[in-house]
Amino acid sequence: MKHPRFSRSSIVGAATFAFSFFLHANALADALATTSDTMPAWLSKRIQDMPSNPKAQAPRYVAITSYLGKKVYYISATCCDIPSELYDEGGTLMCYPDGGFAGGDGRCPEFTLPSQPPPKRIWQQKPKAVRNSAPASVPE
Repeated sequence: MKHPRFSRSSIVGAATFAFSFFLHANALADALATTSDTMPAWLSKRIQDMPSNPKAQAPRYVAITSYLGKKVYYISATCCDIPSELYDEGGTLMCYPDGGFAGGDGRCPEFTLPSQPPPKRIWQQKPKAVRNSAPASVPE
């Protein structure tokens, strides 16, 4: 028996709306995570300008730590050829302390992680799901 108030198209439409809402809610949550009150505006902008995380790379993160007695912001490296970044409180790039093919640029030789006090992570990219990309077997 057919229910008089619900048609198949209205149920499909509701499901599509719910799925779309879920996707947009996740995007909004990611955006809000990058504009936290614990971050200066320049850092929120820097995070928003980062490219989305390709599947093959480690998720980036931002940590607060100290270097030469001052608060600094460390943005992790993503992969082999992209170094990490170290910024002062005002948003000036101090150096690329590690990562990349050269292992950093050498401008902050005393900087190492973990440092004292230990770094506090204030933001991290969500990792992308990695699908099995093995080629399909080819019959002989």
